[in-house]
Amino acid sequence: GRRGAALAARRDPEGARAFRSSARWQKCAGEARRLDGGTCVMCMELRAAVTTDGLEGHHVVPLSECLGTPLEDDPANVATLCRACHAEAERGCIGRAELLDLVARHRVRFE
Repeated sequence: GRRGAALAARRDPEGARAFRSSARWQKCAGEARRLDGGTCVMCMELRAAVTTDGLEGHHVVPLSECLGTPLEDDPANVATLCRACHAEAERGCIGRAELLDLVARHRVRFE
């Protein structure tokens, strides 16, 4: 079940790698990108810059914690970020709550 998959992902990052190459992840990341207007959330909301190149999907609640749960492929848990902002988010330069707030504010622009 999903709980077993989450535990397996923590023990075996291969589960996370396999998920990232799945059609479910591609669909989820694509939907997040659509909701985010095809732009980097952090660039626009923090720097008033529009970045449309090199966009990636970032799990706000990390895949290592949510694999096997509904959050793994929920666009509400995915922020569209450029490579530089994705690296910042991965380093923990922005908190989860703050990033979720930015995503919510950003998506209102594109409704």
